Amino acid sequence: MTRTSSFDLRGALRNNNNNNKQECQDAVVNALAPALSEGVDSITDLLFLPWGNAYVNISKCGTEDYSKQAMYCWIQECGVSDPDDACFDESNKICQHSTEECDANLAEACARKYSPSQYAFVSFLACFEKAEGDMSALESCASDSKIDVDNFNTCRNSSEGVELDMNNARATAQFGSSRLGTPWIVVNGKHIDTPSDLREEICKAYTGTDKPKGCTSSSSSRNLRQVSSSPRLC
Repeated sequence: MTRTSSFDLRGALRNNNNNNKQECQDAVVNALAPALSEGVDSITDLLFLPWGNAYVNISKCGTEDYSKQAMYCWIQECGVSDPDDACFDESNKICQHSTEECDANLAEACARKYSPSQYAFVSFLACFEKAEGDMSALESCASDSKIDVDNFNTCRNSSEGVELDMNNARATAQFGSSRLGTPWIVVNGKHIDTPSDLREEICKAYTGTDKPKGCTSSSSSRNLRQVSSSPRLC
């Protein structure tokens, strides 16, 4: 099986730089969703970690306002095998652009848990990203993706969502300094510079003989619109 890991795209949706915003939004709408169509989803184990450039404001790294330096300090101090409990204290979380960004990250974590299938989750993400992370679109995107809206809302308004959010924080911190930006897409441990190459990389990594249509037809080599030529800090 191929494991595809995509870090959070939310940060760019709160960025005033329209170019970065479009690049990160496109990584879901025009790269991830098309890449997993035509059966490619069936050979992919998708791990989506909606955390991005957030961090927990621990005392050793703490600053009054958001700081990239503090984020890297948090990664260094907390991306270890036995981190201090303060490393993942939700009450001290700081997101790069807004508290709404934090809420969106947590909502995506809940959507992932309650999606009836992997591709349903991808459909939710595409819907939410097309809406540019508008929180008012959450319930309609969940409903359209066959996610139980009651469970979804309970999760994002309770300790259940907090736990999922902190699990994503841990997984992101454990990437350490190898993660250079957001979005950050990895296939079987290999970082993908250009999101539009995602399907090709998944198909190349798959070693089974029963390749899906998306890997065997002419559509597997189709040119998805180029999204980004290099990793960026969104």
